[in-house]
Amino acid sequence: MQAVILAAGKGTRLGSLTEKTPKVLLPIGNKPLLGHAIYALSENNIRDISLVVNYRREDIEKYFGDGSRFNVDLSYLHQKNPAGGTADALSYAKGKIDSGFVLLYADVIFHPYFSVVKRLKENCRDCDGLIACKEVKNPQEFGILELENNRIVRIHEKSPNPPSNLGNLGMYYLTPEIFDAIERTPLSKRGERELTDSIQILIDEGSLFRPLIVKEQWVDIGRIEDYKRAQEFFKSKNG
Repeated sequence: MQAVILAAGKGTRLGSLTEKTPKVLLPIGNKPLLGHAIYALSENNIRDISLVVNYRREDIEKYFGDGSRFNVDLSYLHQKNPAGGTADALSYAKGKIDSGFVLLYADVIFHPYFSVVKRLKENCRDCDGLIACKEVKNPQEFGILELENNRIVRIHEKSPNPPSNLGNLGMYYLTPEIFDAIERTPLSKRGERELTDSIQILIDEGSLFRPLIVKEQWVDIGRIEDYKRAQEFFKSKNG
């Protein structure tokens, strides 16, 4: 199995922390943020990894190199317009992916990370896609999954009246069909190509997407308080 990690963002809401350091190299425990994702993939025998990069990409490439010291094979894909959206970022992996793959957002972290990737890998065999999700207290602030008989029928982005509290966590199992859907995805109100819109195209055309409900700790590192909370997860030297 292959993997793609989206790591092109600057992390402007983290202020001075990312002025000279890409968000994905900020330390959490004994690894940089991106290192936790790469380690979790490697430990699950997913070693063919493509990184979509932009901001201070030279720093990322210098740190991780070809991936050999992390027991993975890394390739780097330069997203020319990091404001293009998540679907645009993933589109750069077209031609690199030839079968079902894991997609991760580099600024989302789980603890323990290994177990979430393990369950994603184990549960992808009877569907066209998986979306990791978790019950959230503030569903109006998330992409929320609407289910029927354990099948995802719609993804509601930050709806004032969400149909559930299952929030999209930014970890997926996808197939190469997603790249065709991305090409057919219109721009959102923000002027971006959103990955959830591309997935919705596939769902509407009959693809079977299922939820992977996550119990592990999770944080989307967008703000300084999020970064501090993630550091709490990995206080031990083995984190």
